[in-house]
Amino acid sequence: MKIMGSARDPSAVIALFCLTVAGALQPAPAPAAEPVNLEGTWKISAPQSALMPEGGSIPFTDFGRKRYAANKRNLAKGAYEEYDYATARCASPGLPRLMLTPQRFRIWQRPGWIAFQFEWNRLMRQVSWAT
Repeated sequence: MKIMGSARDPSAVIALFCLTVAGALQPAPAPAAEPVNLEGTWKISAPQSALMPEGGSIPFTDFGRKRYAANKRNLAKGAYEEYDYATARCASPGLPRLMLTPQRFRIWQRPGWIAFQFEWNRLMRQVSWAT
């Protein structure tokens, strides 16, 4: 097998240099992203009492609209037992609703899990993301 060019041939040296530089310019593999550290005490600056869709109105069914109107009347009377069992019985209102309250909560973050500790009724929720 005959090799074209020689070490003294300028075109061979330039070609070898270009191949070396091209190999060196390959993008380095990205390092593994560090997870965002959420640990700490949090408090919502502007608590909300309800979530509303972007359009502003809730697409109720007929039954849902009637039930919502009845719940609003019971709220105005302070009759929580009639519609809001969680508030009336000090039961957990659920994580989405707790995230809207004005009380503080603490996030504990460790490899493979994250925990939310709420001031409201000393409630604790743990979420695992072990792989």
